[in-house]
Amino acid sequence: METIFNRLTQAQRSWRIYHHDFPQSATLTRLWSELPGRLLSFEDHFMTDAMAGRLPNYSFIEPRYFADRLFNRLPNDQHPPHDVALSERLIARCYDAIRNGAGWKKTLFIITYDEHGGNWDHVVPPPAISPDDLRHDGFAFDRYGVRVPAVLVSPWIPAGTIARAPQGRPPFDHTSILSTLRTLFGPFAPLTKRDEAAPDLVDILSLPEPSNDGPRSLPLPAPNASGSQFQAAGQAPATNVHNAMAAMADRLPSGTAAVVEHVAALNESVPPGGIPKAQGLSANQALDKVKAGLDKFLNGAGLS
Repeated sequence: METIFNRLTQAQRSWRIYHHDFPQSATLTRLWSELPGRLLSFEDHFMTDAMAGRLPNYSFIEPRYFADRLFNRLPNDQHPPHDVALSERLIARCYDAIRNGAGWKKTLFIITYDEHGGNWDHVVPPPAISPDDLRHDGFAFDRYGVRVPAVLVSPWIPAGTIARAPQGRPPFDHTSILSTLRTLFGPFAPLTKRDEAAPDLVDILSLPEPSNDGPRSLPLPAPNASGSQFQAAGQAPATNVHNAMAAMADRLPSGTAAVVEHVAALNESVPPGGIPKAQGLSANQALDKVKAGLDKFLNGAGLS
């Protein structure tokens, strides 16, 4: 699949993916030849890049999905059963680095989610523009799903803004981020009919000057985690997310030299239902598989 990262490369715009343990974005085969130099450790690079004003045109941040045995850090991804306060800490750390960094006056920080987390929504999902002419299992993807939270942070946004899409346009959805990138850093072609029609977020940045600085820092939740908690988290059965990551990491290539051949081999070996998830693993065993697959890919690409 073509990705927004490929589009940004074509437009000669910069981008990076800052990750903790396993970057799910590394499983996108169209990115494999572009990831060297753009796939960076969050702990080693994001905070210093943000403070120094060295962030690229587009940064994508992936949270920690597994318990980190080396540094005694619990997951901060908000997937059940993980502690939500730890992801609040991640968001606050990102805000503090951006807010006090050299690039604050020209930054839009977007906090959003891929899923609704099981929360009930009283609004019936409205019709949506089908992204393409494909009909997977007979479904046209012609309606939206349950709403998810989205928070926009920028000195260009008036305090207390509650954003709504312009009248007569589709509602804001995930592809509004893609539409915004196309408006700011294009021109480049949309990925699908969905993001072609999606309203962008640019009009929300409506102040004449970047004057809404907000608080200089946010309180950092600091949940106490004992050694027994780390041990229990690692020994617990792997979640569906962990199992899926272990299976995906196992199919990463050895670097970027033979990407075309590797993709062809995957096309021959993946069953019609997709890549089967790993089964019967503990969280630590799933993490070991993830590290092995990622190390194979990064070392083969001359990275670490």
